[in-house]
Amino acid sequence: MSMEFNYKKVGFVNISFVKYYAEELARIKGFEVVEISKYPSSPNDFIGEKEIMENINELNNNIIGNGSNFAKLLNDNLIEAILVDQVSNFEELDRFIRCVKGLIDLGIPLIIAREEIDTSKMEGLDKMLDSMRSFVVEDLSELPF
Repeated sequence: MSMEFNYKKVGFVNISFVKYYAEELARIKGFEVVEISKYPSSPNDFIGEKEIMENINELNNNIIGNGSNFAKLLNDNLIEAILVDQVSNFEELDRFIRCVKGLIDLGIPLIIAREEIDTSKMEGLDKMLDSMRSFVVEDLSELPF
């Protein structure tokens, strides 16, 4: 079943150069996509691990450290939601949780293209993420099995 999206203009955060699913979803749903990440997304531009981490950190810093200004910038540019390609781009569950919770707090929907997730359509998402955070384990030796 395909999720219904009602956005005209979304800001794409190119976390790891992969944007296949985001482009496809935008094409199917008719989104106008504005790239709002630091690094370009041309096939000729290599984005390495350092740049991926910088993009994730920049997004989280904009959300958490500069939230009201970030929200105002999006609003001023008529950007209705943030679009990322897929959950796995975040590489770490805790980074993903911080990003989603920060956007929820700002009232900014996050669209995850591959998984067809729209956080504005998920009741209780912040509580679920808090629960998930308690399961984040840094050291695999801490796992009970």
